[in-house]
Amino acid sequence: MAKQAGQKIRLLRVLSVLSEFTDEDHSLTCEEILSHLSAYGIEAERKSIYDDIRALGECGFDIRNDRGKGGGYRLLSGQWELSELKMLIDAVGASHFLTEKKSRALIDKIKKLTSRYHADALGRHVHLQHRAKSDNESVFYSVDVIHEAIRCGSTVSFYYLDYLPDGSKVRRHEGKRYTVTPVELMMDDEKYYLIAIAEGSDAYRHYRVDKMEGTCLEKRAERSASVDRTDLDLARYAISTFGMFGGEVQTVRLRAENRMASVLIDRFDKENCTMIPDGGDHFTLAVRVVVSPQFFAWIFGLEGKVQILSPDTVKQQYKAALRQALEE
Repeated sequence: MAKQAGQKIRLLRVLSVLSEFTDEDHSLTCEEILSHLSAYGIEAERKSIYDDIRALGECGFDIRNDRGKGGGYRLLSGQWELSELKMLIDAVGASHFLTEKKSRALIDKIKKLTSRYHADALGRHVHLQHRAKSDNESVFYSVDVIHEAIRCGSTVSFYYLDYLPDGSKVRRHEGKRYTVTPVELMMDDEKYYLIAIAEGSDAYRHYRVDKMEGTCLEKRAERSASVDRTDLDLARYAISTFGMFGGEVQTVRLRAENRMASVLIDRFDKENCTMIPDGGDHFTLAVRVVVSPQFFAWIFGLEGKVQILSPDTVKQQYKAALRQALEE
């Protein structure tokens, strides 16, 4: 049994060595593999290495043997493309809700998904300093609690933080805990949000996870009669929401100049944009949006090239917002 256990450990170490020190551009000879194993305190013979590599190949690992001078073994299967890892690292680095410390820890883990040669190349392109990053180290704890609450249908409670002008933080809601029923977690504009149903309400509310503190799992939630988790199409909901500001979801009819088609498709997705020609230079379309100050700010930023046609209540709200802005 001891010998069999030793063989299993050696096999795993051979796989580990090939994963770390080989890729499409780098290989190891049998002697080099034996040297790496020796550094782990594992002594083996060349025949054992051949047997281990053959066993790994039979298990589906793509291990190439380049014969001749400068040749050796290379592990190719199961490796990520460099472009894929670069995108993951960029996403982690850009995430506002992660602290700089946590970002660096995650990037180090991502770099272990490839050979040390590729990892070194990726590491030279990581820039985290001077980025807007969270200083809340409890984000991952909050995410774990929220996932557990969603899994078992429970409520969560937490303090919600705001910044003061001097940079200090204060608890919102007069320092009282919020109690909500989590629905989903979603990313928007490099920030992580909890979509939840507040206690005593049937409407969705949004909370930035990096502003939550002291998150706790509470009692099992009583499902709302009018709102259920299965009702929420997260992708469509994200498209309809501007800056994760809350508001009433309404179907809004817009009229736009033809040159704004790309802008509207980028914002609402092509499958949600049925554009109807309106004269030679314009078109109309109806979209589902959360009517909020951020939606009005988006319309205003398009410099009159997109207009709100209906409903009339939304038009009046937009006009009132413009008048208030002028007065202030």
